[in-house]
Amino acid sequence: MVVPGAIPMLGDILRYTISPVFGWLTMSVTKRVMFAPAPVAERFRAEYSTAMALRPSQIRATCVDGALMVPITMNLLIMGSCLYQ
Repeated sequence: MVVPGAIPMLGDILRYTISPVFGWLTMSVTKRVMFAPAPVAERFRAEYSTAMALRPSQIRATCVDGALMVPITMNLLIMGSCLYQ
């Protein structure tokens, strides 16, 4: 669900209103899922800044990365299959 944050205007509205609040509410679950099945690393817990991760500029970067991930991967797969023919 990162694509709406990458859309001009809609993404701007989301990044400055709903997305940071949603991020604060879901961050503990997100961290647990990232490390599962292991517990969250103590160093990560101590040094990772949720506030820095939920800045509007970071939310935008994450959304753009996520939105481009599938098309770029598809291009790599197509290019790779052409190389092996």
